[in-house]
Amino acid sequence: MMTSQNVARLKISAASQPEDCCPDAVSETSSRRLHELKNACALLADGFNEFDGMIETYVQEVPLQVRDSESRDCDRFLLWLERSVDLSDEQRDFIINQQSRHAVEFVALKQRIAHMRFQEMARGGEAIDAKSAKSLSQYVHLNPVHVWATFETHAFLDEETPVPATVLFYPANDEICTEVVGEGAKTFLRGLERGPQKLRTLIRQTPKSDRESLLETINQLVNQRVIAIAN
Repeated sequence: MMTSQNVARLKISAASQPEDCCPDAVSETSSRRLHELKNACALLADGFNEFDGMIETYVQEVPLQVRDSESRDCDRFLLWLERSVDLSDEQRDFIINQQSRHAVEFVALKQRIAHMRFQEMARGGEAIDAKSAKSLSQYVHLNPVHVWATFETHAFLDEETPVPATVLFYPANDEICTEVVGEGAKTFLRGLERGPQKLRTLIRQTPKSDRESLLETINQLVNQRVIAIAN
């Protein structure tokens, strides 16, 4: 069973230009970097009381690398936080949340063709019919852009959700979605990571008493665009 969680706009960050080496531009460059970091790491703000001050200290201590993107600089800032700050469990979840979203953006760039192909398949998704020969002959495809993470607290989860919780981050409709994944769905999705599987095969491999639950899970995952059904 999977439960919908928060959604954030998917933004593929473009690489920034190298820092200007001219001394007169240092202040302007630092100011621009502070602004970009605050935007790139905005999801951390609610988890850290001294968020702005931490970013300012980081910018002073860690030089910007040539052709760094906003998200890469933010990821380096997250690693710096882990080394420099005594983090609470909730703050670690804030960092995991930010890191996972950036990881989705990175994978989406690296697998652009596979990502576009899956999105095209997902647009035509319909509820499956286990009695239809056409449905049974189709394949179940996992969204190729996904990142697994674990939340230890309820910082991003409903209070009713048991923790620690396995969470899947993935893009859908130009957004990054997060879903809490139960053990059954996790096993199912991990199996699809090895490659698409024919629906008929998946049903036959499932005990008769569990087939209805499997079909409900598949239909839910199709609606959430975690998986797609196609030839």
